[in-house]
Amino acid sequence: MAYFSNKFYKIIFFLPLITSLNLYTVTSNALPAPLSKEQLLRESTVIARVKVIGVAKVGYVKNAIKYQAWLKIIKPIKGEVIVNDTIIVTWHRFDKKLIGSWAIDYYPDEELITYLIWDRDEKSYKNISWNSVDKIQSSGEKLPTNNGEITLYSEPSNNLKR
Repeated sequence: MAYFSNKFYKIIFFLPLITSLNLYTVTSNALPAPLSKEQLLRESTVIARVKVIGVAKVGYVKNAIKYQAWLKIIKPIKGEVIVNDTIIVTWHRFDKKLIGSWAIDYYPDEELITYLIWDRDEKSYKNISWNSVDKIQSSGEKLPTNNGEITLYSEPSNNLKR
């Protein structure tokens, strides 16, 4: 009977510790709260309506696939960009599905409003939150699959021969 009591007390003592550790690992991988429109406006260095004209699979960084997209400015909202400027945005997509992965993918021919900040390390723009894009028009969801591969959007030609 004494053995049962000691084991019982050990379980009771360690159960909250084990539970809190499990909750910590689950919550540490959870998505952060979305930023409000006011926060997105305040914290972004560039906000613009853009057209995705190309996407490149750059390679791997640690356990993530690195992509870059070329965005053509259609309508600047905030920042030092003008109509027809092109900017580069970089993002990383993890190979495995992780709780809390919040990468925003850019696909060729998409039109969207995006909220960006400058990343000094990447020397390109990046999203500030998982909710920092408002999609307006999308025509597919295909990203390049091979390192160095580029997928471009090509506008339909108006010079049709008859």
